[in-house]
Amino acid sequence: MKIYNVNQAKTHLSNILHQVESGDDVVVARYNQPVARIIPYQGKETKRQFGSLKDVFTFDDSFFEQLPDSELSAWGIEEK
Repeated sequence: MKIYNVNQAKTHLSNILHQVESGDDVVVARYNQPVARIIPYQGKETKRQFGSLKDVFTFDDSFFEQLPDSELSAWGIEEK
């Protein structure tokens, strides 16, 4: 892992990107203190799929009942 100060990183960005593309991690430091780590990009993030946990969780009817007054007051909610 190679460490560059901010000025070196700005000057040698193209070289740093080549190092990262080859699999190396690079650290950028300010006043000899590590600030950021540049690592290879792992690819596109997967999109969330709506309903993917549909059959994982189940709720019985008591889940939808009104909370007791003590619980509502703890949340600062007054019963109407």
